[in-house]
Amino acid sequence: MIRTYSDFAAWKAAEADNHFAVQVLKNLVTELQAMVPGPELDQAHGEPPSTGHPGWDRLIQGTALWTGAGRLNDPAVLDWARRTPDDVSDIFDPLAPQRRFALSYLRTPVPLREKGVCLARGNLQGV
Repeated sequence: MIRTYSDFAAWKAAEADNHFAVQVLKNLVTELQAMVPGPELDQAHGEPPSTGHPGWDRLIQGTALWTGAGRLNDPAVLDWARRTPDDVSDIFDPLAPQRRFALSYLRTPVPLREKGVCLARGNLQGV
């Protein structure tokens, strides 16, 4: 079961289907947003291993910043996610190609855009 960003990253390293991975990440985001602040939420936001793909690593960083902002007992838990990625020159879009890239990009949460990721909020949250 995937309950932390570490769980997700380890699982994603072996999963090739990006559309399915976005759905799994959406489930994790929903679960984390429903959690009350406390040690379990802090632990869920701990530093994950690399997925082996810089775009997915950046996506996880941005998503963790988004779901953890202002909710963690220890803000230092997210220090790993605040690190600037090595290269954000290419926008990572896990659902590429998208017909409405510009609209998707505008709907992408700011912490993800800052990591060079395009993934509209609706792909990570229920509507």
